[in-house]
Amino acid sequence: MIKMPCMQENMNSPILQSLRRGSDPRAATCRGKLQSKRSKLNMEINKELMLRSGAENLFKASTNKKMKETVALELSFVNSNLQLLKEQLAELNSSVELYQMQN
Repeated sequence: MIKMPCMQENMNSPILQSLRRGSDPRAATCRGKLQSKRSKLNMEINKELMLRSGAENLFKASTNKKMKETVALELSFVNSNLQLLKEQLAELNSSVELYQMQN
């Protein structure tokens, strides 16, 4: 699980519980950090999707056996990267859900 330093704070303190939702600057900072990480992951996923699309097109267009093998290897790397990024995003989304439940 991705550990967010801002989530380490005591979110159950009476003072924080008495504040209206979204009015605590520490909570807003944490929310911003989570959104920033999600945004970066989404941009990386989009980049990998474009790479995969290009590699698939090159694979289809290539007639050279050596080139097809190279592109197939690159496709496997891109697909692995995509899987890792999607898992990181899912983990971060679960962290966001836990964070939201605490507020």
